[in-house]
Amino acid sequence: YVKNESVNPTWSFKDRLCSSVVSKALEMGFKTVTISTSGNHGASTAAYASKAGMNSVIFTFKYTSPAMKVSMEIYHPMLIATSTSIERWILMNECIEKYGWALTGDYVHLLDNGKFLLVGSNPFAKDGYKTIAYEICEQLEWEVPDWVAQPTCYANGLVGEWEGFKEFKSIGFVDSTPKMIAAERFGILEKALEKGENYPRQIEPQSSIALSIAGFLSTYQGLYAIKESNGRAVSTEDEELLKMQSILGKDGIFPEASSAASVAAVKRLKDEGSLDAHDTVVAVITGSGLKDISPTEKYLSPIPVIKPKIEELKKTLFEVYNYRL
Repeated sequence: YVKNESVNPTWSFKDRLCSSVVSKALEMGFKTVTISTSGNHGASTAAYASKAGMNSVIFTFKYTSPAMKVSMEIYHPMLIATSTSIERWILMNECIEKYGWALTGDYVHLLDNGKFLLVGSNPFAKDGYKTIAYEICEQLEWEVPDWVAQPTCYANGLVGEWEGFKEFKSIGFVDSTPKMIAAERFGILEKALEKGENYPRQIEPQSSIALSIAGFLSTYQGLYAIKESNGRAVSTEDEELLKMQSILGKDGIFPEASSAASVAAVKRLKDEGSLDAHDTVVAVITGSGLKDISPTEKYLSPIPVIKPKIEELKKTLFEVYNYRL
């Protein structure tokens, strides 16, 4: 199964988080919310802040896609770009401490040795993500899946969903919980599990088409959720993500490249024999491919241009699409 979060109000699963966090910030009397983001979280923060009559200051980096930029700017935030992810975090943290803004996502602390400590997300964030787990249970007629795969960077979605499943079990709505799969790009949690470590280690920044999960940090909360659920963490490659995009397109779903990681991770586990043929698996699609079409454009063929003649149409349909009239 696919749990498609790309049809939410701002086209990503971040709406789950922001509906909870921004509402709580408003309740607590904050006037301004902020986040450091590659795009999805910024769009959602800005949209919910605008609806709540609050200010939003969104820190991004100058390489964000034009579509991501538009998807944030349309909600009238104060949008600021820096050259690197590190610069935006440092500036945002200073503003939070100096001006008392409410953070809608993760807090990253700069250590004395120059490295970064990803403390974790706003504590109200996972409450929004719990609703994904609630809906999965309800939509599967209260039968809990064996596995749930989540595109993962800082692991907020994975942690929130895991908490949601545990919560439903604790109150008797379901009888079990799933194994959680962290579908990563660079395998930060995967490496920590392999080495038996209690905290994921920072890696060197790397480039990828999967901007939403291409970070160089992750959280101990994510690692703990995988361990507690007896789950897995699986790294993926850009080529796999593009292939999964194309396959999902045949089912009427256009995921962001990062979102396709959940399906790519499931395929890897299936190919290695870790999934049983009778297992129920849910792959969460976290965002729309329309947020960044540039990676997808590169593997799509140009549209054939023809004269409006039926014979030329028949010829082109056969030669280009192998479809015979």
